[in-house]
Amino acid sequence: MDNSLFLNILIILVLAKLGGEFIVRFGYPSVVAEIATGIILGPSILGIIYPTESLGILSELGFILVLLYAGLHLDVSQLFEASRYGVLVALVSVPATIASGYAVGRLFGYSNLTSLSIGSAMAISSVGMGARVLVDLDRLRTPAGMTLISSAVADDVLGVAALGMLVSITKVGYTSSHIINLALGVGVFFIIFFVVGFVMKLPEKLVETVNKSRTMGTKISYVFIVLFAIMSLAEFLGVHVIIGAFFAGLMLNRGFLEDLEIHKSIMIFTFGLFAPLAYSWVGLNTVLMTLVTNLSLLVVILFVGFASRIISGFFASRLSGLDWKDSLIVGVGLTGRAGIELAVIEVLRSTGLIGLEIYSSFVILTAVACIAMPLMLKYLCSWIWRI
Repeated sequence: MDNSLFLNILIILVLAKLGGEFIVRFGYPSVVAEIATGIILGPSILGIIYPTESLGILSELGFILVLLYAGLHLDVSQLFEASRYGVLVALVSVPATIASGYAVGRLFGYSNLTSLSIGSAMAISSVGMGARVLVDLDRLRTPAGMTLISSAVADDVLGVAALGMLVSITKVGYTSSHIINLALGVGVFFIIFFVVGFVMKLPEKLVETVNKSRTMGTKISYVFIVLFAIMSLAEFLGVHVIIGAFFAGLMLNRGFLEDLEIHKSIMIFTFGLFAPLAYSWVGLNTVLMTLVTNLSLLVVILFVGFASRIISGFFASRLSGLDWKDSLIVGVGLTGRAGIELAVIEVLRSTGLIGLEIYSSFVILTAVACIAMPLMLKYLCSWIWRI
């Protein structure tokens, strides 16, 4: 059915928000309903809405805002607060998970680059999912809780950086000169990011000037100026623009960490309009038939997606000094997935690093994790407290 862009947006928003209101009442994130909206409306089931270039542009903006908000919302000090072990857990569990995903790809005959893409997609965890469950259980400030949060933050940073490398390689090719130029470009990007953002603290210092402005909307304009500046720099140096969006959020983090007005404005922009379109876009591009014809791939990705996170998180936590109970909580908590993961797989799909069968499998993995992880963590904590 060939609807106008505005009618498509209307249909998606109404159904996604109604579905989201329904599912959050059961304690699950609205992203599940937004994915389902796209799958139901899309070619796989009803065929009412098809992926179009216009919707694709809006969805890309949605993913950019999701990653900006994620970076802006993350307190970088969480990487070191109360639990230096979280970084160690991430440094052990992320490579282990990437290796597990790589093994899955090679098992099914995919190329080295596609296999590494599968591993990178598996390695990113949701900070908010585990945190919400532990807050409900009043266990966030425990060693397990702080380790889980800090390691999930580090997971996001490492996973997004790995994604940037993979996407950049597809642009420049595999020759030694190309790889050297890519490494230099990525290195320059991170040096500029670190020096400007954390040594010079330029964005943080400019916030003081912005706060004195008498022009309406100056602060939000400043956020977008920094966003597009970092994205432009990233693109110029061969790093994907969406990666630039995430690090722009991190750069702005300390300047606006306590600014509820900015956080609320970005949240409204993102989750009021663009994120539902982006997550529904994921559903629109999910082809259920590929799951039927590649059922074994779906089953293996589901199994390894959970098992690799639990096992690597458990053993990494044990190495960091946590007892087996807290280590198990961290491992299960790292299976959470929600927003950034969908942006990652969309980038991998749009750049040709993964095909529709892998893409659709990861969409299902994300949806299952959104529902299963909170249940597993709640039951696990209840069981452990009874021991």
